[in-house]
Amino acid sequence: MKHRSRIDLRRGGRPFANEPPSRQIAATISQSHAVLFAQALALHQAGRLAEAEPLYRQVLAAEPRHFDGLHLLGVIHYQKGEYHEAIRRIDAALKINPNAAAAHNNRGSALKDLGQAKEALASYERAIALKADYAEAFYNRGNVLRELARFADAAESYERASAFRPNYPEAFNNRGSALKALERFDEALASYDRAIALKPDYAEAWFNRANTLAALRRFDEALASHDKAIALKPDLPEAHNNRGHALEKLRRFGEAVESYDRALELAPNYADAFNNRGNALKELKQFDAAIASYDRATIGRSRSILITHMPTTIAGRHSSASSGSTRQSCATAGQSRSIPISITSTASICTPRCISAIGRISRRIAPGCRPAWPARALWPFHFTCWRAARARRFNMPAPSSM
Repeated sequence: MKHRSRIDLRRGGRPFANEPPSRQIAATISQSHAVLFAQALALHQAGRLAEAEPLYRQVLAAEPRHFDGLHLLGVIHYQKGEYHEAIRRIDAALKINPNAAAAHNNRGSALKDLGQAKEALASYERAIALKADYAEAFYNRGNVLRELARFADAAESYERASAFRPNYPEAFNNRGSALKALERFDEALASYDRAIALKPDYAEAWFNRANTLAALRRFDEALASHDKAIALKPDLPEAHNNRGHALEKLRRFGEAVESYDRALELAPNYADAFNNRGNALKELKQFDAAIASYDRATIGRSRSILITHMPTTIAGRHSSASSGSTRQSCATAGQSRSIPISITSTASICTPRCISAIGRISRRIAPGCRPAWPARALWPFHFTCWRAARARRFNMPAPSSM
């Protein structure tokens, strides 16, 4: 899930809320524009960006080197998704005051959303060097480290954020996600519980807690946690999908199909839900419906098949989500992220030799079983051919469950 980093509205590296009124007017700005800047600031803090932006521009027209005007206009561009312009404005501000920690933090956020993770990390670390107790910068640094798959470092960064700000539910939630990626499930669960204690209506933390419980094979508890997440945020398709996974593990396949159907109502092109729905229908021996569901999952996938069944992780509202992996019979089984499996990969459910052999048999005994890449997932092809072979009394082993 795409996320936005935690931004910081600060002047000259100091919080507005901590400054006396006399400090809220920059020394370099004329008295006639001080009121204009104060109005822009108030509108910005209220989230009224379209009204704040022209006022900042008026301030800068009068005082082109006004640090706060440049910095905060850059923040508005960031909030509007105009990342290149945000960096340009913030860089101009940093030429005036290179020691403003908040500006380095916000520059890092723009770089991160441009996909420049390493450059973003450098900006966050510069912010931390300038302000050693900067909780938001530690939090954002943790998000970038997770994107770089440096999960242990990310967990440590979230710990620092929560140490400086103990009532920081997003930091505890994202720390849990980093720990889960390290397969330190008990610690991850404790971190999610801490996030929920601070923010009981935190749907994403309930969702992530459910996924961790599933990883611990505590499926009844996982189901209850998913139900709580859905009660708080009914329009979260990932929660309905992963709730279906928990129901499957409890062998409640009919209810699992209903849960996948709800996920698909919310996200009609949700390929993972179609794939998992096919798995549940297969267990119900509704083979034609299962194959139809697999076909929907594979539409548009011309080169690889993304096999997904284990839960997705959603980080806090300022962090990213990561996909999980399905039950697999290949060497990559049990990993905690989605694995793109190439049709010709030896990590797929059937090896190329196996696929070739089944194809030769199926062409003789069941012409309808011929693979039609990419319109047929590996599992329905394997299972359908096995079913046909059994019907003709060929000695073929049953396919492994995914």
